[in-house]
Amino acid sequence: MKVSGQDGTYLQYYKFSGRRDDAGDKRGYIKAIIDSALEREDLKGVIEKYLREIWKRGKEGIT
Repeated sequence: MKVSGQDGTYLQYYKFSGRRDDAGDKRGYIKAIIDSALEREDLKGVIEKYLREIWKRGKEGIT
């Protein structure tokens, strides 16, 4: 869709529904990859296991 401005410029946009991932920075990029992997049945179990291992390693170092 396009919306015209008074000065002759226009803004083009697309209206969507669902989750929006922002891969414009490192944190958003990583979150988007993890979220996408967790939605895939062929990757979900492996990624969940890996995240649990990371969480456990991190908690062991906390005093």
